[in-house]
Amino acid sequence: MSSSPSAAAAASLGQSVSSVERVLISIHDLLEAKLRGDAQRRHEMDIDEQLMNEWLVAAAAIDRICFIALAVLLIAGSAVFLVLLLLPR
Repeated sequence: MSSSPSAAAAASLGQSVSSVERVLISIHDLLEAKLRGDAQRRHEMDIDEQLMNEWLVAAAAIDRICFIALAVLLIAGSAVFLVLLLLPR
């Protein structure tokens, strides 16, 4: 088992660390590691969500630009078609 700061403190005081105490210290260290891992994963998920939101905004802007360009082309094409259709031959 790995020694932790708690075990080192107990050993430095001259106290003998029983096997139960070592198990408790080990459990404590495992819980701390799990909490650090959970915090790291939560932070990464927040960053991923923020990035996804930024891409959604960019996609909405590109979608709007494409819609406007298509509408302009459709209206201009229709106008040209009508002008050519109505011109006397």
